[in-house]
Amino acid sequence: MTEPPFRLTAVDIAGLWSIQAGREQSLDDVARALFADADPHTSLALDEGRYLLRAWPHQAYLLTAEAGLPTAAKPCETLITDIADAYCAFNLEGAAAFDFIADYLSADIRDTAPGPQCLRCRLGHYNLLLWWQKRERLQILVERSLAHSFEGYIAQLALRRTDDQDEINRQG
Repeated sequence: MTEPPFRLTAVDIAGLWSIQAGREQSLDDVARALFADADPHTSLALDEGRYLLRAWPHQAYLLTAEAGLPTAAKPCETLITDIADAYCAFNLEGAAAFDFIADYLSADIRDTAPGPQCLRCRLGHYNLLLWWQKRERLQILVERSLAHSFEGYIAQLALRRTDDQDEINRQG
């Protein structure tokens, strides 16, 4: 049996916060406070171990490589809730990672522009937050209560895909 040309690995989450826009501060204000050079309307802003994942009109997730709310976010603190314990993060890496996951998502990502992207979608019955800077390394957030079964589901999809490829190779 052929090994899949990608791998799924669990990743520790140091900091993950939900940011809910308010009447007095918008997500654009928060994006400008955290990422001075970032386009506030983009779905993914990133800078030195911080990601702002905007997959909703009035809500975003801030993911950081370090524990503790970044100092730049302090003026927006009333809009922010720590949700790190609610999610698990995964990396899906490899030359075929993007094409593999694209075959199974509820969203069509094949025609997305190259470069950083973030979207909210479904993979089977799993709600995901998916983002990438490069298509060879996708990052995924899944609800913690579903993380173990999600790993198993990806393994089954990968097995099915490699079995199908092995069959094609035998027939070819």
